[in-house]
Amino acid sequence: MHAILFLATAGYTLLDDKHVRVDVLYQQLNKRKKAIVELVGTIIFLFPVCIAIGYFSFEFISSSWEIKESSSEYNGMPGVFVLKSFIWVFCFTLTLQGISTICKSIITLREKR
Repeated sequence: MHAILFLATAGYTLLDDKHVRVDVLYQQLNKRKKAIVELVGTIIFLFPVCIAIGYFSFEFISSSWEIKESSSEYNGMPGVFVLKSFIWVFCFTLTLQGISTICKSIITLREKR
């Protein structure tokens, strides 16, 4: 359940700006430069990572669903395949939030100073 919590709320964490960030330079930037960093970072880093995780996890998750995988531990979780599916929820919510971040950055960049 702990994994589900983190996987399902990653997009919200990004929305609320509570994710881990190296603020050494970012905190000193003005609003416009922060928008550029957000825009470039989302396109260059967030989207490719979400795509890669979604792509490379496809076989991992689909094979788990095929066999209705359960934990090998005694008294373990019966629906491990459901837990693994939250990897796609993670990718989906982060991608949606990335789209929102891009839109906010573009709006900020279009504003008059």
